[in-house]
Amino acid sequence: MQTLNSNNIKCRNHLSYVLATGFVLAAISTATFAADRVVEDSLVYKDPTVAHQNQIVEGISLDYYSLAQSFTIPTTYVNLTGTQTYQQPGISGFVGSGDFTVLASYRSGTGTVNASGANTSGGIAVTANANDAYTQSEYELDLRWLMTNYQTTYFTPYALVGYVGQTRSETITATVTATNLSSSVSATNTSTSSVDSSSSTPLIGVGGIIPINQKIGFRIDAKFGFVTATSGGVSTSYNASRLTATMYYNFADAWNAQLGARTESYSNGDQSTTGGYAMLGYTFK
Repeated sequence: MQTLNSNNIKCRNHLSYVLATGFVLAAISTATFAADRVVEDSLVYKDPTVAHQNQIVEGISLDYYSLAQSFTIPTTYVNLTGTQTYQQPGISGFVGSGDFTVLASYRSGTGTVNASGANTSGGIAVTANANDAYTQSEYELDLRWLMTNYQTTYFTPYALVGYVGQTRSETITATVTATNLSSSVSATNTSTSSVDSSSSTPLIGVGGIIPINQKIGFRIDAKFGFVTATSGGVSTSYNASRLTATMYYNFADAWNAQLGARTESYSNGDQSTTGGYAMLGYTFK
């Protein structure tokens, strides 16, 4: 009887062990399957620039960037206030495989800067007007890595490395008038100059894709870089940062539209700029 009880106990122990082991393996398998489902079912793959695992995605878009903002320029004799407007059409393309995507774009357009100011000091009234008409071209190349190990159904982080090259040609006309208030004698000086400049900026950054549903989602990223610029034969270097927010909308099979905003800040004292853009794209998946 004792032996039978011992065998029963041993049998039950073995059975318990087998059941426990099976339960653990089933739980691990279920968790692994659930994780795979999270990756495969993630709405991030509805982003027109994202490829499914072990697949390739390609796309092209027509772009339009626009900037219109007010600014202030302090000078020795008078502070200038004005507006800057800029329109820049362009084209973009991308190709991706799995977690990696290469994105390239080229934009070129024209802009104007108009500023004026007046000041009176020591019996002298000074008025100034300045106009800057420029053409600017820009090309950008980015390599994006999706951190799919950390993604969820509604969020996927990514890292970026990139490069921006820029060329600019501008013609600046400035008119300054100084009037002696006691004698009403005035003098006016007008000058015009042309300047060509260029810059190159390597960038690194992080961001995230936030899909809302199968049609709509957002991309937000911040990039930081070191600018090497040459203007009128004078070279300078400074830091820059770029914050970009984009909403994409898949409105038809393979067709998508994107709207976004971009803010750039500089460590050389230039005022930050903020503009918006629109893209009409087609994706091959």
